[in-house]
Amino acid sequence: AAQTTGTALRGSHTVSTQNAGNVVVGDVVQLRYYDNSPANPLYNHVYECTSAELPDGFGGALEENPEVWQNITVESVSGNQVTFKEPLNHDIREGWHGELKTMNWSREIGIEGIAIEFPAVNYAGHHIEDGYNGIFMSGCLDCWVKDVRITNSDSGIIVDSCKNVTVQNAVINGRGGHYALMASDSDQVLFRDFQSDTRTCHNLSFNTYARTTVYTHGDVRDVSFDQHSGMNHQNLLDDLDVLGEARDLWEHGGSYSRRPTHGAFNTSWNLRFSPAGQVPVQGTSINDGPGAYFIGLSSDALLMFTYGPNAYTEGLGRRDLAVPSLYEYQLSRRTSGADN
Repeated sequence: AAQTTGTALRGSHTVSTQNAGNVVVGDVVQLRYYDNSPANPLYNHVYECTSAELPDGFGGALEENPEVWQNITVESVSGNQVTFKEPLNHDIREGWHGELKTMNWSREIGIEGIAIEFPAVNYAGHHIEDGYNGIFMSGCLDCWVKDVRITNSDSGIIVDSCKNVTVQNAVINGRGGHYALMASDSDQVLFRDFQSDTRTCHNLSFNTYARTTVYTHGDVRDVSFDQHSGMNHQNLLDDLDVLGEARDLWEHGGSYSRRPTHGAFNTSWNLRFSPAGQVPVQGTSINDGPGAYFIGLSSDALLMFTYGPNAYTEGLGRRDLAVPSLYEYQLSRRTSGADN
């Protein structure tokens, strides 16, 4: 593994290493962020807050070293300078360091045009499921699921420990279960043009260590948005229609020992609520979700929620956003070269 030296800021693309001789252009490696300082400020950076700003501080079951990581593509190597295709999710500062770890991936696997239907038996219950699970992807790079329907599942589609996975035109329906769609410990997972039409414990889940996961252009019925603790961060809910009953909006799922609810920059952009019977929507009160962003939330009925610490809100009640989809806006800037 190559060790980084010096400093690099979040959003930059280049790090210095002690020895880049074994770093191969085109490889997707894991950049692990370590904290060697006794004050442990790396947590403060990932969460954009201190332990004192949270009601119960940081959970005792969070990782220590490495505290956070990302899977990232080597674009070029010049001497001991390594440049990546994607930006760094976090800083490398004095007292911190990074390590590049070689990874093994299953590549370019696609699942298309199928229906999976399980027996219409009652859901056994949370964490005591019978195992009626649809699609599970693990250790996958540049893979996809497209044009699938999964009926009566305990969990519909789970993406775990992956990078660059697209799930498109998925329908999850039938009786309820545990998860409809879920990503954990993965980078750049995209769920788009989907329909979640079942009452699950967690409809759309940013599970433990989910990073840069996007849910966009979807319909969700009887919603329960899951942010599963365990340092999920920098994720996006975008351009969604929320129908039926709204349950536990932006909930705190997962183990309490892995609190807080999420890391910084989880964003909800242009979510449109149409609750059943036009009854008021009482969102879950979150007091340990630091650095969240809420842009353009609207509802056909009264929508009530509290969120903190340090949440940013803009355009509440509006459905005429100049940028209706943050995902599409950022994609257009990247593909046009505007952000290069």
